[in-house]
Amino acid sequence: MAINRLFSPSLVMALSAPLMLAACGAKAEDELPAPVQIIADQGVNFVGNFDAPGGLTGYVGEYQGQGVAVYVTADGEHAVVGNMLNSSGQDIGAEHIRRLIEEPRYGEAWDIIEQANWFIEGDENAENIVYTFTDPFCPFCRRMHEAMQPYVDAGQIQVRHIMVGIIREASPAIAATIMGSDDPMAQLLEHMDTIDDGGIVMQGTAMRSGQRALREHHEMMRGLNLSATPVTYYKDRNGVVQQVQGAPRPQQIEQMIVN
Repeated sequence: MAINRLFSPSLVMALSAPLMLAACGAKAEDELPAPVQIIADQGVNFVGNFDAPGGLTGYVGEYQGQGVAVYVTADGEHAVVGNMLNSSGQDIGAEHIRRLIEEPRYGEAWDIIEQANWFIEGDENAENIVYTFTDPFCPFCRRMHEAMQPYVDAGQIQVRHIMVGIIREASPAIAATIMGSDDPMAQLLEHMDTIDDGGIVMQGTAMRSGQRALREHHEMMRGLNLSATPVTYYKDRNGVVQQVQGAPRPQQIEQMIVN
């Protein structure tokens, strides 16, 4: 049974309509069967395939950040876009989308940000870990801090802040001051508590101490193609690294609590 739910109905129709045509067989030199090539020509980037039940071949692609599975008949002339479920209700393609799309997408980012000069908000023994890029003047970073507080206070999660300075002209100096201080988390909390009155002031010694780490964090952001804060990374219950841009919604925070 196939259920189209990965895309909006209009997009599914847009992808599926060409398949209703009498597709010609793929040429020998083509890497993709003809129906799959039609979908690829519409902007879906295919990254791999797998053996699917019923003699079908599954193809995994990505469209606008979403994984999609396409199932092709043995003759290579027909394809179904959507999800194939087994008798237990499990999505046959989900594991392969995770393996081919989701794990490579952010797994490397996780390895990189683990090496940052982060500091911890919460219990360092909390099993659930999130990394977040934080600007001292980012209102959405402050909103995230407030939303995460009950989970941090309960010892369910630790937030590892990676400070950057990109929002205001004063952001780099204050971010470096926070990182170069004796207690960066205490400085960040004081800044958040007093930000309506301007926040903490630059401290020369601390700022100079934190400048190198700040430069490294900015280079890290550029390398990861990030341009705003907060951007947060966490591992879901399957161990796959996920990314949230902006202040996470309550349901997204719940997904971070897996242990």
